[in-house]
Amino acid sequence: MTAFFSSPRRTLVTGLTSLAIAGALFVPLAAQARGPGDDGKRVDKVCKELSCTSQQRSEIKQVFEQMRIDVKTDRQTIRTLRKQLADEWVKDRPDEAAMAKLHDQIAAHERNIADRRHDAMMELHALLSADQRVKFAESMGKKGKRGKKNRNKNQKADSAD
Repeated sequence: MTAFFSSPRRTLVTGLTSLAIAGALFVPLAAQARGPGDDGKRVDKVCKELSCTSQQRSEIKQVFEQMRIDVKTDRQTIRTLRKQLADEWVKDRPDEAAMAKLHDQIAAHERNIADRRHDAMMELHALLSADQRVKFAESMGKKGKRGKKNRNKNQKADSAD
């Protein structure tokens, strides 16, 4: 049993697997909290901050909706792959090669989502005025991955400067 954990590579894979399993448990819960109707809420929030025209609001909503549709398959595949990874990890003797392959597949789908998110950002760029882009960029810099919690923390840090 000691030989299984002896190589640094195996230790790294074990650590990454633990992170992936944690992600497999928590990310789907967060994804379920967001549904198709949330696009309208996000658009309302963005447009309120940016003082969008009704035309911009409509076009931004289309960008968000299309992005959600485009990444749906990748998100579903990631959930399936994470389940397979978790199933492999709980075995007494997990197949390291199979786990590495699952990691690579998950990373590829996550990259697809990131690429689509970038495309959506460029679509939004084309829809916004220069002033709106400045406001949007400022809000992007203040929001962390956890949104409101980090935004409040950043606002306190900004006011301390």
